[in-house]
Formats: sequence, structure tokens, C-alpha cells
Amino acid sequence: IPAAVGLGFLADPIYKMLHIGGGVEIMRYGVIVLVLMAVAQIQTTILQSIGKLYAATLYSLIGICFKIFTNYVLIANPSINVMGAIYGSAVGFLIPIILNHRMIKKSLKVKFNIITPAIKPFIAAQIMGFIIVPFHSVVNHGIVTLFNKAYIANAVGTMVAIILGVFVYVYSLILIGGLRKKDLDRMPSRLIKFIPKFVRKRIR
Repeated sequence: IPAAVGLGFLADPIYKMLHIGGGVEIMRYGVIVLVLMAVAQIQTTILQSIGKLYAATLYSLIGICFKIFTNYVLIANPSINVMGAIYGSAVGFLIPIILNHRMIKKSLKVKFNIITPAIKPFIAAQIMGFIIVPFHSVVNHGIVTLFNKAYIANAVGTMVAIILGVFVYVYSLILIGGLRKKDLDRMPSRLIKFIPKFVRKRIR
């Protein structure tokens, strides 16, 4: 979720840094596909691990069929055009996610909600996004004013904004209770060392 949100908020600076032409809007709105793809992949792995390989494969094929149909209908529409590919991909992953979710609940006989655990990470990611965008603008404008180097200013601003984004996301997640001490126990000790002490003290 934070990676997808970061790509969405910094789509334009990233495109400029990589010297990519058009397509900013595709990247900005296509990040939802990244999240759906990750969820579908995790579900597929779970189904495979409990012996439901054929079900996972069938659901993926159903998703592909829906994707092809949606692409065919939407891309042909001049007002939607290439954006239809994003909608098609979203539908192509969303259908298997729904089917996978039902199969996992039925097979494991457990009740769980796949949306609830994502709420706090989503909120933290939005906070991150609204902070890194103006921060990037300030850094970018400052370097351009001092050195008159637009590309370097954008590249530096983008990289620094990404680093800041990591800190803001983790800190925000801790403040809203999305990251707890029991979660730290599952993380590698080397990774925990990178979390500042004043941040770790806030983890309950």
C-alpha cells in the first residue's frame, strides 16, 4: 500500500527523473492494480499451500477472461481509451480476489475481513503522500533557485521525498496503532535498528 500510494503521489516527478514520455496518468491511477495484484498473489499462495492449486488457477483464468472482455469494451471507447486497460486489469484481479477469499474462508473455516487490516496502512500512506508532495516541491524549487538545474533538482527532491516518505509512513502507522510491539518481534533485528529510538518508544 505505501509503495502504491508513493508511486501515485510522485508519479510526475518519477517520470521526469527517468526521462519517460507520456503516461503519468496511467501510472497515477494504475497503482490500484499494484495493490490488487499483491493481494491476489498472496491469496494464490495460500490456496496452493492448502492443496487448492486447481481452484487458484481456475480463478485466475476467470479473472483473465473478465480482463480481456473489459479491455475490449472500454479501450474501444474514445473517451476512456488506454485508461480502459487499467480498469480491465483492476477487474481482472478483483474477480479472483473475491473468489479466492470465499474459497479460503470455506477451506480453512475461518472468518476474516481483508479490508479491515488495510485501513490503518492506507491512512498512514495517505498522510505520507500529503507530506512528501509539498516537501518535494520545496526541495525542487530551492535547488532550481540556487543552481538552476531542473533535472538535478527534481531527482534530488524525488529521492529525498522517498526517504522521508518511509519515515513518515512508519511513524504515522505507529501513532495510529497500526504497528505494535508484537509486529516488531516478527521483523529482522537488523531492520529494527534503523528505526530511531524515539519512534520505537511510541510503539505499544
